[in-house]
Amino acid sequence: MNTEQPQIADPKWSDDRIQILIAILLGVAAILTAWFSLEAGNVNDDVQKEYSTGIRTADEATTLYTIADSTATSDKTLFLEFAKAKVTGDTDLAEYIRASLMSPDLVAAISWWEKQPDEAGYNSPFVNENPKLSTKLIDTADEVDASARMSFSKAEKNDRIADDFDQMAVVMAVALFFLGIAGLSSHRRITIILLSFGAIIIVFAIIRAAFLGNPGQVF
Repeated sequence: MNTEQPQIADPKWSDDRIQILIAILLGVAAILTAWFSLEAGNVNDDVQKEYSTGIRTADEATTLYTIADSTATSDKTLFLEFAKAKVTGDTDLAEYIRASLMSPDLVAAISWWEKQPDEAGYNSPFVNENPKLSTKLIDTADEVDASARMSFSKAEKNDRIADDFDQMAVVMAVALFFLGIAGLSSHRRITIILLSFGAIIIVFAIIRAAFLGNPGQVF
């Protein structure tokens, strides 16, 4: 009759394996925490740059709109003086205004207007139908304004991404807490439960990191 007792696994050896696993997970969690924090910092730098660019470009657009409005007002004033001189028969003054005070764009717009038939009903050259009416200043201002809006849009998008990385850094702090307590606990059941929580969080963090990518160019 075989009287040998069945061998019982050494619990100390199992505990050692658990401690090694905890140490590995702590290392992974620390690396992920550092990576999330670095990404958040780099993306936040991009946010500040985009906001600064947007503000500077918006100021430039405002200046261009002001210049465009001022130019339009000046052109209309010159046209009125030119029209008065024409009506009163002061051809010398009219020619002086046209040749010396008006811009080439305004002269071209007035020349087009003068060639239109009376039945067209154009009281001035400042009509949308006038192909010679220059809109360069407004067009340039619109382009600069669109660039400013794009910078603000990028800044807002990057700000949300930075928030995601900040949140993941906080989540990893929770994982570090669970794993740290697991490594200190003398109760095997509690150790395994906390280890499981920490491992689940790390798996979630790795999946989340894959979705977030590397916008901060850490590597």
